[in-house]
Amino acid sequence: MNKKILVALFAMTALACSSGGGGTAGGSGGNGGTGGSGGNAGGTGGARAGGTGGNAGGTGGARAGGTGGNGGGTAGSGGNTAGTSCANPIMVTLGTPTTGQVLNMAGRKLYYRVAVTANDWLIMFTDANSTNGNTTDPTISVYNEAGTTLLATIDDAYPRNDTDSTLYYHAATTGNLCVVVMDWDTWAASGDSTAHTEDVKLAIGKLNTASMANNVDTGSNDTQGTAQAGVLASVTGGAFTNVFGLLESGTDVDVYKFTIPATMKRLSVNFAPIGETPLVESANATNSYGSTLPRIALKLTNGTGAVVAALTISTDPKKTPTNLSIPVTAAQDYFLFIERPAGATPGSNDFYAVELETLPTDSPTEAADATNGVATGAEAITLAQNPDVAKQKDGFVLGNISPVTDVDFYSFPATAGDSIALACGALRDGSGLKGATVEILGPGGSLQTGSETTEADLVWISGPDGGVDEGATNKSVPAATTGTYNLKVTTTTQDATNTGNYYRCGVHVLSP
Repeated sequence: MNKKILVALFAMTALACSSGGGGTAGGSGGNGGTGGSGGNAGGTGGARAGGTGGNAGGTGGARAGGTGGNGGGTAGSGGNTAGTSCANPIMVTLGTPTTGQVLNMAGRKLYYRVAVTANDWLIMFTDANSTNGNTTDPTISVYNEAGTTLLATIDDAYPRNDTDSTLYYHAATTGNLCVVVMDWDTWAASGDSTAHTEDVKLAIGKLNTASMANNVDTGSNDTQGTAQAGVLASVTGGAFTNVFGLLESGTDVDVYKFTIPATMKRLSVNFAPIGETPLVESANATNSYGSTLPRIALKLTNGTGAVVAALTISTDPKKTPTNLSIPVTAAQDYFLFIERPAGATPGSNDFYAVELETLPTDSPTEAADATNGVATGAEAITLAQNPDVAKQKDGFVLGNISPVTDVDFYSFPATAGDSIALACGALRDGSGLKGATVEILGPGGSLQTGSETTEADLVWISGPDGGVDEGATNKSVPAATTGTYNLKVTTTTQDATNTGNYYRCGVHVLSP
């Protein structure tokens, strides 16, 4: 299970990552009969350890078992019919993971019921052991108690770590929710749903508002001067945190202050589709946390109040970026502003969920700005062997355009028969550069040109059929001759309020 999820939970039956005694399942409790002798409480097992009973309980682990078991009854998977509908659900207690169930028939759905209180901040996630070869790709949907109104639905997580799903939800009212788990093929109505043999566990808990992994809006943080002090949880190689809040009045603004830890160079801001509409489970299935606010407006300022990065809302909200990657300075204060986009109508449950992550690495920084304004002075991009693709070499650069008339040339080698793939970002990465344009030039001149838009990333890659790959904006560039190739970067304008003038490019040379 992802470490970030473990830290973010409130106290999910003693979340331990170490193992106690016993195996992964348990002995005499069983899932199909009348249960063991102890119910949900067990011994002192580890994260997935068992004593002599079933899969649940314990004082030491998230899914530990002691002398009892979840056997028969409403939580078991053998010999009972619980979980077949919202009217006949498996009962869930906040903070207690469920016993694993199996989607053992094509199209099967698992139905759960959980009681919530108004203003609860909830996290729901599946554990299908998808990193251990499990082929089940589970999704999560949240309905009202009767199952007649779809409130939220998600496939995978934001950012995506594997095929397990994570959903954050703000309960607007007190009552019961019906939570449904199914495989992706059923959720998306692909027609390819099959029976699975691996189990799927569901956990639903309240967020721990005192955790270093969570920043929950206090409601009195509307300006940079009254910014809410943010907290970051340290993890190997950096730090991360989640930011949750509710935009109440039509003019509400939430501001959080974060100090970048020492040695950190980059701030990654991840956005989930918090309020996509219409909510559907079908061939056009919608990912949405269920907020009544489709998207947030977000900007990052420095200590002087200057905007250094901002989220650009696409005309089509579904094409709005889900991630910003922002260069930052270690030990400096930055202020995160979250509000409604201009013209957005306030809703009844306008909540947001954003993940921040600080990272110690970034692309190599442009080093020859004074001389790389012409092709003859192009700055060399170092191509390194891709560790996963034997025939691919990659090179990266973090550059700046200032003033807007600035031109940056970079050079790299390619061999006749190679294909050159490219991915560049500026405005859609939080920068204030508008109309960033890239051009690949070969020994014979210009080969391909493209510009970033508010609707699409600038990605050139060919698909298996030779056409434009899914999600790309153009095909890879073929190298007709062996020699030196150039990447040229320019822009059209600088945003009036966003002073960020950075861009990132990745060049990927694939041999036949």
